[in-house]
Amino acid sequence: MQISDRLQSIKPSLTLSINSQALKMRQGGEEVISLAVGEPDFPTPAHICTAATAAIADNFCKYTQVPGIPELRAACADYFKKQHQESIGPESIVVSNGGKHCITNFLNTFLNPGDEVLIPSPYWVSYPDMVLLCGGVPRFVQASAEQNFKITVDQLD
Repeated sequence: MQISDRLQSIKPSLTLSINSQALKMRQGGEEVISLAVGEPDFPTPAHICTAATAAIADNFCKYTQVPGIPELRAACADYFKKQHQESIGPESIVVSNGGKHCITNFLNTFLNPGDEVLIPSPYWVSYPDMVLLCGGVPRFVQASAEQNFKITVDQLD
C-alpha cells in the first residue's frame, strides 16, 4: 500500500522522538521527568476512574454527537460563565479528544491550498506540520516573554 505524497511530506514527530528517548532513559534506570507528550506525571484520580467504570457499566459508551455530549457542552458553557464571565452557548462549544485533534479538524474544514496560517511562537512542534498536511502555509509570529507570550495587533498587521 502506498502512503500519500501529502503524508510523506510530513517530518517524523519530534515529540514522539523525545518521548522515546525519555522512555529509553527510564528503562536504563535514569530518573526522567518528560514534558514531551504532555501527559501528567501522576495517576488518574480515583474519582475519575470510578466515574469511567460506572459509565461503562451503565453502557454509556456509544458514539456521541459530533460536537460532543450535550450535557458536557452545557457544563462547559456554565464553566466559562462562572470562571470567565463569558456567555457562550453550548451550541458554540465542541468537545474533542484533544486540542491538536480539534485544531486539525478546523484546519481541514477551512483551509484551501496555499492559505496562510499565523502561528504564534513559541508553539507546539506539530502545529506547522498540521498546517502543511491541510494544504496551508505556516507563518510564524513571535510572542515574547515580555509580551506574556501574546501577539499584538501590530504584529498581526
